[in-house]
Amino acid sequence: AINDDIIDYSTKEGAKLYSKATSNFMGEDLFDVDNVAFPIFMNNVMERATEMNFVNSEETGILHIPKDITNPYEDLVNMTVNHGEVTWEMIKEYEESYIETRAAQDTHNLYQSLMQVQKGRQK
Repeated sequence: AINDDIIDYSTKEGAKLYSKATSNFMGEDLFDVDNVAFPIFMNNVMERATEMNFVNSEETGILHIPKDITNPYEDLVNMTVNHGEVTWEMIKEYEESYIETRAAQDTHNLYQSLMQVQKGRQK
């Protein structure tokens, strides 16, 4: 289940969770944007999100974007599978709906993890 409690990063447990959540989940594997590697990369993104409870088996969480923000728990689109159905406007509107929540922390942590993957590519 998704944990909605805000993470206290000043605690040992919070710092450990942040470190794990923001680490490079691709390891030494490099990611190139091509038709073969992209689905594999998106699968790895979903695996990290599931491992860190950013998403759950009920298909909710930060990677499931509502088609209509006025119904945020209905008609969700999984960004890692159906990314072509999600617009930047949909993402922005959804993210603005959960500022200062655990979901915002999870989004930040996933972003930092993606940046670690990108840094790995630049070496």
